[in-house]
Amino acid sequence: MHVLWNSRIAAIVAIALLLVALPMIGACSTEKVVEVPVEKIVEKEVVKEVPVEKVVIKEVPVEKWPDAISIGGSPMGGLWYIEATAFGKLIEKYVEVTATPEASGGGTANISLMKKGEMEMGMVTGHQLYDAVRGSGLYDDEGRQQLRLLWPTHKAPMPHAVRADSDINTIADLQGKKYAALSPAALTLQAWNLGILEAYGLTEDDIDARTMTTGRDLLTAFKEGTLDVFCYPSGVSAPNSLWLELTKDVDCRLLSIGEEEMGNIRENYPWIVTHTYEAGFHRLQEDPVLTGGFQSYLVCRADLPDGFIYEITKAVWDNYAEIEGTHVAFTEFDVADGLNKPFAPFHPGVIKYFEEKGLWTEELAATQSSIFKNITAGQ
Repeated sequence: MHVLWNSRIAAIVAIALLLVALPMIGACSTEKVVEVPVEKIVEKEVVKEVPVEKVVIKEVPVEKWPDAISIGGSPMGGLWYIEATAFGKLIEKYVEVTATPEASGGGTANISLMKKGEMEMGMVTGHQLYDAVRGSGLYDDEGRQQLRLLWPTHKAPMPHAVRADSDINTIADLQGKKYAALSPAALTLQAWNLGILEAYGLTEDDIDARTMTTGRDLLTAFKEGTLDVFCYPSGVSAPNSLWLELTKDVDCRLLSIGEEEMGNIRENYPWIVTHTYEAGFHRLQEDPVLTGGFQSYLVCRADLPDGFIYEITKAVWDNYAEIEGTHVAFTEFDVADGLNKPFAPFHPGVIKYFEEKGLWTEELAATQSSIFKNITAGQ
């Protein structure tokens, strides 16, 4: 009887030892162990597919977001400063990071500060952005700048006005005429002036080239007759103050750029944008006028985290209505405007937002790839 009882006890002990040993045997087997990122363990489908005893918790690197950012604008009171301030308010409200607008000397200064790591984002012209990411033109000496495109802001068309009794009917007629095409302090304006001459087969040497200092000086010279043509940025929603004064005080008309010539200039200067002023936009303007100019853009350093830029983009454009009524410029552009023939690489965080909104296409992806190749090749 005791022997039978002892045998039963021995059997129970053996079974218990076997149960204890089984997990160890499993751990020593060659069966594949699935590594699952921490955040994935909470997903039901992962728990169903992977037995708990085979899950190895693996730490996933987390993006380090800045606690505060600065957004470079222009001198205080300028339109870029106003735009930087508005974007900053939305970022602070919805991303909960301090976003400070910075008064600066403009696009060139903003790019310099971003390069030094003293600024995260900044406003630039298309001309500055195009050259900066390629290390060409304005940035021949400094080389390629590590910038990424976020989104476009306002356009600045630059139509040409001549006196009503002038013998100038097209840009080609500017040969030998007094034209303030040079602007060392505003190289984007100068690039447009010389670029449109080039499109019509003219160069700086073919005109009586003058140097422009300020818009006010330019208008005064045109009124006094020391310039034959007035070319300066105008508004999109309404003429700015200089153009209102011009058309009030001088009997003048606007020159329209030919479509072929506009195509040529955009081929050579992809950053130039086109704009058509409908009849009546400017006082005394009887017909539609096709012209060109430049657009402004908000850009950022290329090293900013993808998730951070995505959240910033979402904060601004999902809540854009909150700033749209604060300045007329905010009614003149949309996030999708940047998808029209882009010439600089978008930040991946912005691309993610475009994808969610159904705006990112295979064609745009191919364009993005081509831009990177051109930048690497210095084109």
